Amino acid sequence: MLIIPLSQKLTLQNFPFVTVLLVVINLLVYFVLQLPDERVTREYAAAYAKAGVGEQELPVYTGWLAAKGKSTAPPTKQELSDPRYLAAGGVAIQHDRQFQGEFASNMRQKLTAEQFATWQTARVPLDAIWQKNFTERYIFVPALARAEAVLSHMFMHADLGHLFGNMVML
Repeated sequence: MLIIPLSQKLTLQNFPFVTVLLVVINLLVYFVLQLPDERVTREYAAAYAKAGVGEQELPVYTGWLAAKGKSTAPPTKQELSDPRYLAAGGVAIQHDRQFQGEFASNMRQKLTAEQFATWQTARVPLDAIWQKNFTERYIFVPALARAEAVLSHMFMHADLGHLFGNMVML
């Protein structure tokens, strides 16, 4: 049961200004800044499927996962020609922070110098799209602690249920 302590009539002296301000900030961050991330992810996935880098990256990524003990089979030629598989794989690569830290060095090891240069050029527009993702830019990662992320992550929510639950508790 939710208990709301309303033992007194709200007046200017006892109005919860700070609580209301925090709720407003949380709502603004979620609806104005985080909600468009779904559109950015869809845009990135579509661009990734068309960019032609998945055929190079996904075998490297699945090999990396297998080496880390996360069993996964290398992609088949049929999967590498499926835009939905490519799009999902591209988004998975972007969300894997550990792999992202080793991404360029893994690709450099697997590709010739010419292929690597071509790959880097093809990644530029994809990375530009992904940089529009508010959550990925401002989420708090302890190993990469940045001042703006320390503050911003407190106002981020995974979904409406998470937002609602936090606002009720606040």
